Amino acid sequence: MNRLIHVILGNALAALIGFATPGAASAQTGGMPDYGLRWSVIGSPGNAPAVIPNQFPFFPPTIVGGVGYQYRVAQTEVTIGQWYEFATTYAPHMRGDLNVALSMVDNYGIQFFGMSNGVPSYSLSQGFANWPVFITNRAAARYMNWLHNGKPDAAHARPEDFERGAYDVSTFGVDPNGIVTDQFQRSPGARFFFPTRDEWTKAVYFDPNRYGPGQAGYWTQPNGTDTPLVHGRPEDGGQTNALFWPSGVTLPRNVGSYAGVQTPWGLLDASGGGQEFLDGEIALAAARFRLAAGSGWEEFRDDRIGTIGGADVGTYAAIRVASIVPSPSAIVVIAVPGACVLARRRR
Repeated sequence: MNRLIHVILGNALAALIGFATPGAASAQTGGMPDYGLRWSVIGSPGNAPAVIPNQFPFFPPTIVGGVGYQYRVAQTEVTIGQWYEFATTYAPHMRGDLNVALSMVDNYGIQFFGMSNGVPSYSLSQGFANWPVFITNRAAARYMNWLHNGKPDAAHARPEDFERGAYDVSTFGVDPNGIVTDQFQRSPGARFFFPTRDEWTKAVYFDPNRYGPGQAGYWTQPNGTDTPLVHGRPEDGGQTNALFWPSGVTLPRNVGSYAGVQTPWGLLDASGGGQEFLDGEIALAAARFRLAAGSGWEEFRDDRIGTIGGADVGTYAAIRVASIVPSPSAIVVIAVPGACVLARRRR
């Protein structure tokens, strides 16, 4: 069953729900290529976290968004065209695995034409190249490994370029008790990866000039305001393509369509596009989910700071890449507290 769970962060039900806390991960130094992505460098290291009151009485607030180092976040989500480049580069290394081959197929813009001598064949549908890709968590982790290992082209790629680096593909599986064994936190030294909950929250809501020059703080909405975004077409004053829209009204799907709606750091599509995979996990009873954040196209979601979600290994979601910056080595310590969960089925 493919499931996407929506949660409002908090410490309620902490005895039932646990967030994993990974160990320290060391940033590396050296030049960092752009790989065709537009980047924002998230500065103000050591910023204070946001303190979000818990929605349940007598429970402590959520503490989120404090990050002690600089990092980069892509301004838009990975597009179907960018994903197609990856899928065709990876194709010869799938070793006839039909399940892996199918996991590379986006919900919309990439067609799979079967296997030929163990190598899958794909095509990119016309008009979809600039839509955000929707893909599984395991496939997305391989994409991060590919970037981490230098984004080699088809002539130079090796199987290990997709299997380790940021996330260890050998961990992907299920134990005898039915518990997913996937590595959800990035490896020490990862260069390209999913942003953590704190990294994503800071890039979307934190403003070093929130209350005036040099007076930092957080906005509650992902466009540098406290006013909920307007759903609709940009030419009609719309600010996001999230939320189901009346039949016959076409909302834009290309990344960056709402060019005037940006986070304080210049990120686009933090609302709409797709809900995005994060680095980290939610543990709920006997299940483990990769963290996710943001709201998807034609999906009713709350864009307020503190809203978070989770996706099981078969759920399709979007990808926003984060990376280290060329700077002295830093230690990354990420902590994720508990949550209150509402489950919902979704592909």
